[in-house]
Amino acid sequence: MTTSVRALYLSLLLAGLAPAQDSLDVRYVSSWPFGRSKAVAADSARDLAFLGSGCGVYVVDASVPSSPAELSAIGFNSLVSGLCYAAGNLVVADYEGRLRIVSVADPDHPVELGHCDTPGEARGVVAVGHYAYLADGDAGLRVIAVADPSYPVEVGHFDTPGLATDVAVANAYAYVADGGSGLRVIDVVDPAHPT
Repeated sequence: MTTSVRALYLSLLLAGLAPAQDSLDVRYVSSWPFGRSKAVAADSARDLAFLGSGCGVYVVDASVPSSPAELSAIGFNSLVSGLCYAAGNLVVADYEGRLRIVSVADPDHPVELGHCDTPGEARGVVAVGHYAYLADGDAGLRVIAVADPSYPVEVGHFDTPGLATDVAVANAYAYVADGGSGLRVIDVVDPAHPT
């Protein structure tokens, strides 16, 4: 199940529209408290977790779940509000209205490859194929081409009526959590012209 499908399922589950799974086997394993954490992503193939905490992203060795350990970090000048891991890179939403691409190919040395400024407050992000879909606060949904991670560029947008706070993409549709305006379903079959 892809990350965007999981996010959609979780949204439907929380809304009471999807069947719940047995939760009797869920148990607390450990924690790694550091700063105000707002975003998380994982690379299960390498047992890594990425934590957006405060104005930085922490790369965490999660190979021993009871003892997560910091490997490295990269700092920014704004709160990290969304993360997505795709193809060896982190796609980072920072609250000041910027989408960043960070290489974590070497988890001990994360490196920012490029960024794209956006007009709103970048909040939630998901990457699918060569595009990142950004919930950009009062600026709605932004679609950013990330095929060249050193030069991400906005190629399309859709202004939602509310405050876009998160996004999931599945089957050429973007599902945007739009604050008081609820869920917005946007056709992104043509990323340059979402409708």
